[in-house]
Amino acid sequence: MLNLYLLRHAKSSWDSPNLSDFDRPLNERGKRTAPFMGEVFAKKNCPLDLVICSPAKRTRETCDLFLQAAKLDVPVDYEDGIYEASLRSLMNIVKRQDSEAKKILMIGHNPGFGELLYALSGTREHFPTATLASLSFSFDDWLHVNNDAGELQWILRPKELNGYNA
Repeated sequence: MLNLYLLRHAKSSWDSPNLSDFDRPLNERGKRTAPFMGEVFAKKNCPLDLVICSPAKRTRETCDLFLQAAKLDVPVDYEDGIYEASLRSLMNIVKRQDSEAKKILMIGHNPGFGELLYALSGTREHFPTATLASLSFSFDDWLHVNNDAGELQWILRPKELNGYNA
């Protein structure tokens, strides 16, 4: 059985118009929300084998704050292909993962993550910043991941959770 967790980056800043989209950092709300979601994840007792993260500044910052708050020490693979990825590209990234990693967290962007969730589970969900979704698959090799192959276990949006006050 495989588990794929999708985490959209936390809220980013638009304060510096000279920065490229790739280089935009988290804003203050994002710096509070990313660790909050890490704490929520820790309470769910979800082990991880690997994190695959977009190399954009806001996703790297989300990753660091999330993992620190979740008290997880796992390998992080910064995958260039996640930034501005099409659904097909995201699906290929998932499919090429080593089957030894059974529980993977991907950190990235919309609209790709919302599309990936829908493609994998058949469930269309609102996917705002810092949203975290859990998908399960009944097989043991990422090569078998395909449309409608997964089941949405849960989706957590910060604004809908008790204790969120960012």
